[in-house]
Amino acid sequence: DWLALLFALAYLLFPLVGFVNRFDFHPLVFTIPFFLLAYDLLETDHPIWASLFILLSLGLREEVGFTVFAFGLYVAIFMKRRTVGFIWAAAGLAWSLVAIFLIIPHFRGGASDTLGRYAWLGGTPLQMLQAMISQPQRVLDHLLVDYRWQLLLKLLLPLGFLSLLSPAPLLVGLPALAYNMLSATPSQSSIYFQYLAPVVPFVFIAAIKGARRLQDWFSPPSARWLLSSLVALGLFLAWIWDNPFTKIIDEPYFPVYGLQPLVDSNAFAAAQALLPPDAPVATMMAYAPHLALRPELSLFYDRLRLEERPFGFPQTEYLLLNLTDLRWGVNARFYYSAIETAIGRYGYEAIYADQDVVLLQQAADPQPLTGAVLGRVIDLLESGGKYAPAAQETITWMGRQWIVDDLPDSAVTHSAQFAGGIYLLGHEAPHEQQEDQDR
Repeated sequence: DWLALLFALAYLLFPLVGFVNRFDFHPLVFTIPFFLLAYDLLETDHPIWASLFILLSLGLREEVGFTVFAFGLYVAIFMKRRTVGFIWAAAGLAWSLVAIFLIIPHFRGGASDTLGRYAWLGGTPLQMLQAMISQPQRVLDHLLVDYRWQLLLKLLLPLGFLSLLSPAPLLVGLPALAYNMLSATPSQSSIYFQYLAPVVPFVFIAAIKGARRLQDWFSPPSARWLLSSLVALGLFLAWIWDNPFTKIIDEPYFPVYGLQPLVDSNAFAAAQALLPPDAPVATMMAYAPHLALRPELSLFYDRLRLEERPFGFPQTEYLLLNLTDLRWGVNARFYYSAIETAIGRYGYEAIYADQDVVLLQQAADPQPLTGAVLGRVIDLLESGGKYAPAAQETITWMGRQWIVDDLPDSAVTHSAQFAGGIYLLGHEAPHEQQEDQDR
């Protein structure tokens, strides 16, 4: 009983489990309980129920089938359940291959973008495989980058390296370990995100079996003391290295600020109080969780969708922004330009502004705060925001957003030439403004 309690405690304190609960929700993390339940049910002679959890795990993501394939081979070879094991292995491999090379390309209209993370090996899966075989030194250099080999320590240390005493279950985790460490995306080679979730169950199974082996080598009192010391020391050192409650995730990984205090919470609360309960809102990453129960919620700055949106932002009725919170990879140049566009082109007015927390409303009556907010945005852009680094193709794309081939019917022709080869062909103003000008 004490040993069972020890591993239950180790699971609750396992840093990777803490980090995946702290990060975004991803279905892949359910591989941890599903695989543990499948193993336990198979050990207690419930193969049908075990297979149900294997089936559920396959529905989580396309690459999970590779782990199921390895799991099935382990079941057939080491647990001597050949029928169940080979069925799992065949189903897992078939699912991943069909999903990656048939289903996803069919619905995307092209290959999975996930393959782009391995483009350093080649342009096609066959070229990637050939590169791994013919260029082992190149692959080794990739794997020996400090944060990649440290990953192995971070997986084994919390359980006192007991998993190494019974390494066979670790083999099941090799496919997930391999495709994550081979990826060019650093976040996949870390314990801070969901990617390594399929490996966790087998690290624990191996550690539990390793503990049993160590227990057989020593007398009960000595084994109890030794096992408790190894796990306690491993967890202590692992938490010094990676505390899920306090660790700030930054370069080279995707930045995570999940447990930091809300920026300017009083100003945010005041702005939030002005929002109608069901109004569509576009906001910041830091504010979105506090608005998550709304029927329509968008990210104002979403670096993955910039090219899909006119001028880089969703034109919802309200925009709740922070002018100086540039976390989560916000590019100042594009961010401030998008706010300028919202005010100058799409008629957003500032109905609240305090401590750089701004609430803009589209089609609101002219507001005295709008000029001050626009001035603050321009100051931030000129004081350094416009120098934020960006790829040349992104800058070119951004410039194209302002170019039109023909004047709209509502425009007034008005030719003028400026420096730098820039020509003004015409202008347009809201109908009310144009009537005022005509009068």
